[in-house]
Amino acid sequence: MQVREVIETLGLKLMTHEVPVDVDVIGGYASDLLSNVMGQAAPGMIWVTMQGHQNIAAVASLIGLSAVIVAGDAPIEEDTLKKAEQNDVLILATSLSDFHVHTLLSPCAEIEMTPHHIVMQAAEYGIQLLAVTDHNASANAVAAIQAGERYGIKVFPGMEVECREEAHIVVLFDNLKQLRRWQKIVDFSMRGLKNIPERFGAQFVVDDDDNFVAEEERMLLGPLQLSAQEVVRKVNEIGGLCLAAHIDRPAYSLLVQLGFIPNDMGLQGVEISRNSLAELEQLKLKRLSGNLPYVTNSDAHRMLEFLEGPKNKITIEEATISELKLALAGKDGRSWFPGYFINDLEY
Repeated sequence: MQVREVIETLGLKLMTHEVPVDVDVIGGYASDLLSNVMGQAAPGMIWVTMQGHQNIAAVASLIGLSAVIVAGDAPIEEDTLKKAEQNDVLILATSLSDFHVHTLLSPCAEIEMTPHHIVMQAAEYGIQLLAVTDHNASANAVAAIQAGERYGIKVFPGMEVECREEAHIVVLFDNLKQLRRWQKIVDFSMRGLKNIPERFGAQFVVDDDDNFVAEEERMLLGPLQLSAQEVVRKVNEIGGLCLAAHIDRPAYSLLVQLGFIPNDMGLQGVEISRNSLAELEQLKLKRLSGNLPYVTNSDAHRMLEFLEGPKNKITIEEATISELKLALAGKDGRSWFPGYFINDLEY
């Protein structure tokens, strides 16, 4: 295995841009004590640490480590990166994830929300895991995935579904085959209304270079004929993942519509919106939402919402739905921490 594969598999952010990533890896070593690393780590290993000072670059260079991963959102000094690049040391950092982002296919999204633009901004600001989730539609997922491949960003195909109870559920899949299977179910369950662009907004399909492909004429907003339970069951049968969207809001919240969320419903988590981040500590809705794990996403319809919206820090072994489920459950060393933001945002 090479460092490039580790970056892609774990969704890491490359901090040193002048150092080659096609470097072989023989193993890993985790410690915050420099003396332990100098005594135990071997050339060709990747070192995982919470330290971000200059000495990590010196130690990595001395031993001949393949890379250093600075974990846990620990700050990395600017001088550390300069010294690392001078000594050909790769510095990597854990990255952010956002699993609820709309493209211009959603009638309420701005025209700037093209798949290419979203992915380009994600790459710029260290968002390595992303999901495109338009309202009851998925036609821009292909372009987003293709753009993600160009920028080194993992894009999960997904959708924000409005169930019969007029609540929103974010669904994610591993691949386009699963998504297409789900889209057929959604199409069959739609109410056959035609969109009125002048009233609700246009619904555009584009390619990964932002070229116009088509305009969706069906009304994508509005509830399907599927109940929340049916949505969750069918998505799980296909192999997907389900999150109850923005449960803290007064509208389109599964918690508000049902009064409580059963913990055996089949959801993997519930989403807290930016306006209620205090809930991450207060936990006032935890029991009513089935004690399910909290996630935070931008639910962006505009680029500024995407950049300023809440993200997640997750620890997984590879970017798959099964790994995301393990992270949400906190099993087998995987973890999911909501409530993070881009900390070096520039305007």
